[in-house]
Amino acid sequence: MKKSSLLALSLLSAAIIIVGGGAMGLYLWSRNWVEIHNASGQRIESLSVRVCKQRLEFQDVAAGATEERAFDTLVDDHFSVEGRLADGTEIKGQFGYVTNGMMHSRARIVVHEDGTIEGSQDW
Repeated sequence: MKKSSLLALSLLSAAIIIVGGGAMGLYLWSRNWVEIHNASGQRIESLSVRVCKQRLEFQDVAAGATEERAFDTLVDDHFSVEGRLADGTEIKGQFGYVTNGMMHSRARIVVHEDGTIEGSQDW
């Protein structure tokens, strides 16, 4: 293979990697996220967050741990949270508001020892 052909192929490969990486970065940046922080002092056995016709599942979240899941804003909606702590305490609550087409938002849900939640949102 000629040097010029090898150089052209290398440049084309680099351009594809840069464009693909940029597109993936933009996609991840535009996603909406729900973050769960377990401040209950015990393991969260299971937790379900419903938003925009989606159900985001969290299982076995250690005390003090934080986990997150991505979601799409398909309709106007709010966050509905249900679950159970390791000792059987019920987790339940609702908060917030999202609108169809929102991008790059983050909802934070803190689970307390009595099963109550505290929700906040960043846009």
